[in-house]
Parts: sequence; structure tokens; C-alpha cells
Amino acid sequence: MNKDTQYCNHRAAGLKDTPQRRAVYSAMLELKHASADELTTLLAERGFAMPPSTIYRTLETFERAGLLSTFRHPATGRLYYDITTEAHHHLLHDTEISDYEDAGLTQIIKNHLISRGIEESKIGHVRVAIQINGGNLLLI
Repeated sequence: MNKDTQYCNHRAAGLKDTPQRRAVYSAMLELKHASADELTTLLAERGFAMPPSTIYRTLETFERAGLLSTFRHPATGRLYYDITTEAHHHLLHDTEISDYEDAGLTQIIKNHLISRGIEESKIGHVRVAIQINGGNLLLI
């Protein structure tokens, strides 16, 4: 994604393009998944002197505008912001979080819920976190 494209996302979402928003969104494009604290640290290391409250507000604004989604880590309870906004699952390996798209898994879960009497129209996003223990995380 080039520089102009990433900043157009802000305008397309009806948001004013500011240096703070550019810095936060650019960091999210790089990290893919990050907590507000991780972003605060990364941006400080890069010379962006932003108070954590500005980063939190920017992340919340991006989430409301549909530019980011959120993910709560099941083991730590920590809230992560996710650059991927489409429905998807997560693979967790140590501190690494990776997106995992699997329409078959999603359908199996939906079918199971429907078989238990939940109306399909009432099923929203299906999001599964899969903990990978030991070995290396390998996505094919």
C-alpha cells in the first residue's frame, strides 16, 4: 500500500488527515496487531512525541470508522487493535498473533450453532483464537 493510499483511507472514512493519525495508521500497517502500549512505545522510539491518550483516542476513532478492528487476547485479556477489519480468526504463538482465514472452519461453527437452535440471521462474526503450543508457527 503506498503513502497516498493509506492516507486516503482516513478521508474515505470521513476523518481529517493529521500527522498523528498518519503515524498511528502507518505503524498499524507495519505491526498488523498491536496494543495501545506497544504503539506508544514504537512511536516514541521513532520520535513521535504523542501522549498515550492521543494514541488511544486515535485507535478508538479508527475502530469506529471501520479502519481497525479489535481483538482481546484470551490468555492475557489485553486488547489488541487489528489492521484487518474483515471477519477472520487468529493463531496465537507465544507473543505472535497471526490472522487466519478459514471459511470452512467458520462454516462448521455456524452449522454447529444452527444445529443447537440459534437462527443463522442472529449469528454475527465468528472469530476463533487458536493457541499454538510448541514448534514454529507456519502458515501455508
